[in-house]
Amino acid sequence: MHGPCGELNKKNVCMQNGECKYHYPREFSPRSLQAKDAYPVYKRSKNNRTMLVRNKILNNQWVVPYNPYLLTRYNCHINVEICSGIKAVKYLYKYIYKGHDRVAVNIEYNEGEKVVNEIKNFQDARWVSAQEAFWRIYEFHLNEIFPAVINLQLHMPNHQYVSYWKHQDLSKFIHLEHVSKTMLTEFFTMCKKIKEGNKKKHEKDHEKELLYVEFPECYVWDSTSKSWRPRKQRQVIGRINGANPIAGERYYLRLLLTHVRCPKSFEDLLTVNGIHCKSFKQSAQKLGLLESDDSIRECLDEAIIFQMPTALRRLFATILVHCEPTDVNHLWDKYIESLSEDFTRKPNATRASVINDTLLNINFYLESMGKDIKNFDLPPLQAKNITEEISYPREIKEELDVQISTDDLNAATKLNYEQHTAYTTIVSRVEGNKSGVFFIDGPGGTGKTVG
Repeated sequence: MHGPCGELNKKNVCMQNGECKYHYPREFSPRSLQAKDAYPVYKRSKNNRTMLVRNKILNNQWVVPYNPYLLTRYNCHINVEICSGIKAVKYLYKYIYKGHDRVAVNIEYNEGEKVVNEIKNFQDARWVSAQEAFWRIYEFHLNEIFPAVINLQLHMPNHQYVSYWKHQDLSKFIHLEHVSKTMLTEFFTMCKKIKEGNKKKHEKDHEKELLYVEFPECYVWDSTSKSWRPRKQRQVIGRINGANPIAGERYYLRLLLTHVRCPKSFEDLLTVNGIHCKSFKQSAQKLGLLESDDSIRECLDEAIIFQMPTALRRLFATILVHCEPTDVNHLWDKYIESLSEDFTRKPNATRASVINDTLLNINFYLESMGKDIKNFDLPPLQAKNITEEISYPREIKEELDVQISTDDLNAATKLNYEQHTAYTTIVSRVEGNKSGVFFIDGPGGTGKTVG
C-alpha cells in the first residue's frame, strides 16, 4: 500500500508542490486500460474494502501494482510492468534501429602556422563501438524481422502505378493484359474464385473468406506472373499501404478493405445491403465504420449563437479541412440558413444567388488553406453567377486589390538610358508573350532592382 499521502499526510516523502508525485490515490477503474500517454491504467474495483495502514484507513485506490506470484515466492515487493502500446514500439525502432553512430572529426597538425579550414578538415565518419565490432567480426546477424511483413498495394480504380521503358509505345503498352494487374485487382479476382468455389461446395465450413490484410498469410504474390498462389511455407504478416484522411476516397477505400471480407471488385465495396453508393466514404458510413459528427454539430450550434455569418463560413471551411466530417452534405443542409444570413439581405437576392454567394465565400477560405470546394460533397458553383473578377484565384485577386502609388507608376520615366533599354526590352517581351532570358550586370547600388 502506498503512503498514505495527500490530505491524509501532507509531510510524506512523495509530496511535491502539494501533490503526490506518484499520483496517489489513483482513480477507480472497472478494468485495465491503455491510457493516451501509453502508461496503463490498472483495474481498481470499487468494492468498499478497506484496511488500516499506518494509522489510516485506505481503500483500493492506494494499492501499488504488484505480481502476486513473485511477491509470495520471494517474500518482497517486485515491480513488474509490461506495457504494450504503439509508443513502445516507436521508441524501440527510433533508438535501436536509427542507424550507426556518427562522429565529426577535425584533424590538426602542430607544424607551422595553423590555418583553420573547416570545410577541408571536416571528416564525416562512422563510429563503430567495441560491441558492434565484436558482433561484426563473428558475423552475427545485425537485425532480422520475423515474421516478414508484406506491403499490400492500395490504389483507386484504374489509378495503379505502371512501369515502362523510355522509348516504349504507350498506346500499345496500356492494352497489355498484365499492365492492369496489381496485388489489389488480383485479390478481387481470387475472391471471386473463392466465392464461386464455396457455392459449388454447398458446405457450411467452406473456405475461409479473408480480409485483404489477411490474404498474404494464406497466399503468395508472384510478381512475375502477377498472380496469387497458395502459400506452402513461412509465416508472414500483411500490411496495407497507409493513407491519410486528407487523401479522401483513397483513405475510405483502405478503411473498407480492412473490414469487408472477400470483396469481388471495387463495385462490390460500393454496394451495401444491395444499395449502390456513390463513393467509398458513403459506403463506409453505411457500414458504420465512421464516427458521427455530433461534436462538429455541437461546435456549430454554439458558434451560431454569437458569431456573424462571415466567421461562421470561415469556421465551416476550417471544419471541412481539418475535422474530416463524415456527412458534409447533411451539415450544409442543416446550417445553410445561418451561413447565408447576410447574403439573404441583399437587394433582389434569390435562393440560387444566396447559395452561390455562400459557396463562393466558403471556397475563398478553402483556397487559403490549399483546398478546393470541388473536393467536398457540396452543391456545385454556378458559373453563370461568377464574374470574371471573382473567377480569379485568391492570390491574383489580392494582387489586383493592391493600391499602386504615383511614384511607382512614374518610376519608368526616371530611369537612365541603359536602365530604360533593359526595361523596355523586357516589358515588350512580356506584352508580346515571347520568351527570353536576360542577365543584368552591375555593381551594388547602381539600381538593378529599380530597373
